[in-house]
Amino acid sequence: MRFTVFGGVSARVGGRTIEFGPTRLGALLGVLLVDAGQVVSADDLVERVLGDAPPPRARAMMQTWLTRLRQTLPGLIERDSNGYVVRVDPLEIDLHLFRHLVRTGRTAEALTLAGEDLLSTLDTPWAGQRRADFADELLAARLDHVDARLSQGEHTKLVPELQVLAAERPLDERIAAQLIEALHGSGRASEAVQHFDLVKARLADELGAEPSRHLSTLHRRLQAASAPRQLPAPPKSFTGRALELAELDQAPNGVVVITGTGGVGKTSLAVHWAHRAAERFPDGQLYVNLHGFGPSGAAVSPGDALLRFLSALDVPRATVPHDLAGQSALLRDALADKRVLMLLDNATDADQIEPLLPRTPNTHVVITSRMSLTPAHAHALPLGLLPPDDARELLAARIGHDRA
Repeated sequence: MRFTVFGGVSARVGGRTIEFGPTRLGALLGVLLVDAGQVVSADDLVERVLGDAPPPRARAMMQTWLTRLRQTLPGLIERDSNGYVVRVDPLEIDLHLFRHLVRTGRTAEALTLAGEDLLSTLDTPWAGQRRADFADELLAARLDHVDARLSQGEHTKLVPELQVLAAERPLDERIAAQLIEALHGSGRASEAVQHFDLVKARLADELGAEPSRHLSTLHRRLQAASAPRQLPAPPKSFTGRALELAELDQAPNGVVVITGTGGVGKTSLAVHWAHRAAERFPDGQLYVNLHGFGPSGAAVSPGDALLRFLSALDVPRATVPHDLAGQSALLRDALADKRVLMLLDNATDADQIEPLLPRTPNTHVVITSRMSLTPAHAHALPLGLLPPDDARELLAARIGHDRA
C-alpha cells in the first residue's frame, strides 16, 4: 500500500488509487497517517478532525467514520485500550518517506514529494499547526539542497530562487548567506556586499542585533577573495634598505613619496615593502605603473588609472562618470570603509597623481618618482645609492659570492 498526505489524502491498494478528497474519512485517515505507529486517543481524533468546537455526538460520529474506514482499508487501523493506530511501514507514507530521504542525504528526491501542502483539505487548528511546523522542515530541506548545489558550482542558477526566498524572509541569515555566496560566485561581488550591508542594517533596525558569526565570517572571506591583489611579484634578490623599510613601517596611513634617481631601486623598495605589509590591508592592494619616465614617453593618464582602479574594486562600469572629478569622487566612495594599499609607481608630476589620491582614513598610498613630488601632508622618503656593503651583497646575490 502507498499513502499520500501532501495535498489530498489518498491510498493506493492493489493497483488502484482511492482519492478521499475533502471528506471526513480522508481527514481521519490523514490524521492517523501523519502519526503512523502512534496511538491517537478518541478525544484527540475528534479535536484534530472536527476542531476545537465539535458538534454534539462527535464521538459517535467518529466511531462511524472509523468503522467505514476500517471496512475500506481492512487491517490498516488497529484499536487498543488507549485509542487507534495505523500499522503500516512509515516509508509507504509520503510524509515519512520525505523525512527518511532528508535524513539520508537524498534531499533532491525528498523535495519532489512535497509539491503540495500537508493535509491541504483539512482546516482545523491542529492541521494548521502541523502545516506550519512542516513548512519549517521543508524550508530547511530546501536550504540543505541549496548548499549542495552551491558546492557543485550552481551559483548563477540559484540567484533568482534565493532572491525570492530572501524577499520572503529578509531576516533569515542562512538564506542571506546563501544569496551572498551565490552572487559572489556568479561574478556579482558588489551585489553580494550590498546584500550583506542590507541584511546587517535590517537586523540592527528590526531586532537590534548584529549579523551572526557565520554570516560575518562569510562576508570577510568573500571580501578577501574578491579584494584586488595587483602588486607585481616581489624582487627576488632584494638586499639592504633596513632604515628605509623601518621608515615605511612607521609611516602613518596617508601618502609616502619615495624619490630618487633612475635605477636607484625605488620600485624594488616599494614592492618589497608592499608585499611585507600586505596583511595590514586586507581589502586589497592596488598598483599602477604610471610610466612617467618610460622609454616610450607615453605616461598613463589619471583617467585611465582611475578606470583601472574602479574596475579592480568591482565598481560597475555603467555607474562611472565620464569626468575626471566624478571618477575621483567615486574612487573615494569605493574606498571609504576599506583598508587598502595603493602603489603609484613611476609618477611624473603632481597633476598626474592628485586625482588618484583618495585621502580616505584607511587607504595608504606609496608613490615612486624621480621628481620631488610634495602632495599635501605627504611623507617624503628620498632614496640614495646602496651603502657599499649592501651593494656588494646585492651583486653577490645576482652573480654568486665567488664571482663577486
